[in-house]
Amino acid sequence: PLRWARSSAWRTHEGSSGSSPMGNTGRFLLQISEMEISPGIDSIVARAISLPGTVGKFLNQAALRKLPETLGGQITSDNPDTPEGGDSTPLWVVPLPDSLFANRYQLCVGDSLLVNPTLYGAQYHWDNGSTDRQRWVKAPDSVSFSVYTECVEKTYSFLVSDDLVWVDIPEDSLTVSLGQWLSISNIVYSSSGDVSFEWTTDIQAQLDCASCQEAKVYALQDGYVYIYMYDDNGCIAADSVYVRVVKDRSVYFPNIISPSSLSGNNQFFLSGTETGVRNYHLKMYDRWGNLVFDVHDILLGEKDRGWNGMAHGKQVEEGVYAWIATIYYIDGYTKEVSGDVTVLH
Repeated sequence: PLRWARSSAWRTHEGSSGSSPMGNTGRFLLQISEMEISPGIDSIVARAISLPGTVGKFLNQAALRKLPETLGGQITSDNPDTPEGGDSTPLWVVPLPDSLFANRYQLCVGDSLLVNPTLYGAQYHWDNGSTDRQRWVKAPDSVSFSVYTECVEKTYSFLVSDDLVWVDIPEDSLTVSLGQWLSISNIVYSSSGDVSFEWTTDIQAQLDCASCQEAKVYALQDGYVYIYMYDDNGCIAADSVYVRVVKDRSVYFPNIISPSSLSGNNQFFLSGTETGVRNYHLKMYDRWGNLVFDVHDILLGEKDRGWNGMAHGKQVEEGVYAWIATIYYIDGYTKEVSGDVTVLH
């Protein structure tokens, strides 16, 4: 459907006065004249091969002349990437690079790497027989592929290995008493060097250092504590430990006191596991139900703030006295205990 009557090609040099379809000086010019085009033909493709050693930027433009007046007489090609009309389209001719990739890549375990050389005008042949432009690879692997053009062929290769990173808390679970700090240790490894850490928890707890390799936790309830380790490549390792909080709410108290005694049993106060208790409120009553002692915010085991057998500035009479204590724990729990104590002189 396309018949050429006559064609010619010649070369002009930078700075010469030769004409080109662009209307100014160019390097190479292809002219096709006396051409007949059958109906239905909407494009003309000119294929050029760059010779070895031909590199750099080349401006390309085509012109159709002597068209019917209804078509404007002449149509000039345009660079679609610029706002100007009728300008040349640049073409960069570059050599195949000596290196396309690093010699070695490290991948996080389970990840894949997309190898995409993006060498336009080239053909590919991978070591697995594929001729696709790109390829997904997983570690560990040794990858090689050849790149072909009309003039040259080059082979490239690289290694893909796993970026080994892991963290391990040896224990599956740890136990701590309410109100005490628990130290959590671990074993870590990273094949890429520097790492960073992050500790988190989904329970009511405090962490003394959320970015250290090892941490201490102050837990108020049972639950998991997690550690995440990140390396320079963005790979992540994680582990967890279940923390069980022992809540011993036992309290102890005397049933006889002797305020005038020098032996030490001369005060009424509560004692027990002190770490989990915030404080307690103590009330003492005589046999008729009169309040003889009322003190808030006593610490468990704090003898000096207990009841010394005094009421209204003087020693109470011997006898049995009732008491009620409300104990407040650091986890929000409240416990009320009561009883009686005998006072002897």
